[in-house]
Amino acid sequence: MVLQGVWVLSDSSNIYVATPEDISQIVTLGYASYKENILDTYSCTPDFEKIVVFITDLVLGGGLVLVLKEDDKVNGVLCFRKDSLWWSLDEVLYEALFYIKPEHRSFKNAKNLLNIAKKYGIITETPIVLDLFTQKDVDKKKRLLKYLGFKECGSFFVFEPKVDNKQQQEKESEPE
Repeated sequence: MVLQGVWVLSDSSNIYVATPEDISQIVTLGYASYKENILDTYSCTPDFEKIVVFITDLVLGGGLVLVLKEDDKVNGVLCFRKDSLWWSLDEVLYEALFYIKPEHRSFKNAKNLLNIAKKYGIITETPIVLDLFTQKDVDKKKRLLKYLGFKECGSFFVFEPKVDNKQQQEKESEPE
């Protein structure tokens, strides 16, 4: 498993670490997430330049950005920024964007993206924090996260990279 490079799982996987060439497609998916979650009904309007700078920073080393890719097309993205939560000095990987195009949404694709993130968390001993920033299929998403070993903490879901999680990770992480 290469964490800084093109292939993440193997030649048969379609999950990759994002490269600078993927940034424009990731920005497009970020905007699609904004629209799908009806965020334009609130007073927060997207700033294209801020989105580009934010995604670029994550891809160039400020976080972990995984892409679901086929024929050079990014069909899904899972972005994490390295950060600490407001009550702790400990570093976590905090989910910044998780979006899969509707025609590519499946348990398999979501599971594979999340399992690669979990492997990274285990290797780096960094907890992973996801916030259900969504309005669609919330119950399905909660069940998936719990199935993959994330613990619910309010609207957050936290994966703790402990030694006992390594065995569960090996069992669940085989790509389908």
